[in-house]
Parts: sequence; structure tokens; C-alpha cells
Amino acid sequence: LMDKLSDRLSALAEKATKGPWATGDDPLGSDYQIEVTLPSKYGQWPTSLARCDHNWNDAEAGEHRISWKEAETNAALIVELVNNLPTILQALKDKDL
Repeated sequence: LMDKLSDRLSALAEKATKGPWATGDDPLGSDYQIEVTLPSKYGQWPTSLARCDHNWNDAEAGEHRISWKEAETNAALIVELVNNLPTILQALKDKDL
């Protein structure tokens, strides 16, 4: 039973796409989407790993509206966490979490 956060994250990291990850505009040109990507090394389109989107026009009354800027920030947070996962894991292990 893996109950420690560091163990759960390590197990996921072993199976996930190796980095570094990056952010960029949707290569297909869709409005208001930011891609989390594996950058291309040969001038091709980057490989899309995830997409962060806004819901400004789709949110119902009272629902949180994700702005374009917030979608960009969400993508940047994902990339920062993944690219710094070794440091985060070590800190969690040092704290026995």
C-alpha cells in the first residue's frame, strides 16, 4: 500500500512522459487554448501532452469562469511542477511524506 505522497508521485513519474515539458499556443490555432507540450527537437510541431482552456463563454451562472490568463497560468503550473518533480520528491522524502 503506497500511502506516502512521495511514493505515489514517484510511481506516476516513472510511467509519465519524460521532460522537460513546456507551454505553447495550440499549434492548430484554436482560440484561447494553451498546450502543455514536449518540445520538438527537429522543427516539427511539439507533442501535445495536455491542453488548458478557458470556459468564459461556457460557464453557467455562478460557475467559476476560467479566463485566458488563468488557463495560461494553469499550464505554466503543470509544467513547473513536472519539470521540478525530482526536487519536490526529494523534499517530500526528506519530510517523510
